[in-house]
Amino acid sequence: MGNLFDGIRDATYQVVICTMGYPATWMPSAGGEVQVGKVLLNRPTQKEDISDEDYAAVTTKCEYLEGFFPGLFESVQNGHSELINIAGVDYYTFKADRKNDGNTTILQLEPKR
Repeated sequence: MGNLFDGIRDATYQVVICTMGYPATWMPSAGGEVQVGKVLLNRPTQKEDISDEDYAAVTTKCEYLEGFFPGLFESVQNGHSELINIAGVDYYTFKADRKNDGNTTILQLEPKR
């Protein structure tokens, strides 16, 4: 059983994912059915100036709530690079973390070349 804020978090996330989310599919490398859901995607593209040095934020990330893509977090945590398709673009996963709430997974991605 959660607290009062869990319901607010879930409702807010649903509004954001419906408004700004991207369709995603994942075929587990260990086998199984294709899993489909929506993710939030962050693809940094701009360079920022930090003092006299150029800084390029190059890490693409996506996030999704617990319940979507069962097993993906655990597979990446165990060192497997899973392939996920987001809005028609294939990405390899190389790191998985959870936000402080424990219900949101963040994947660091590398575009498949």
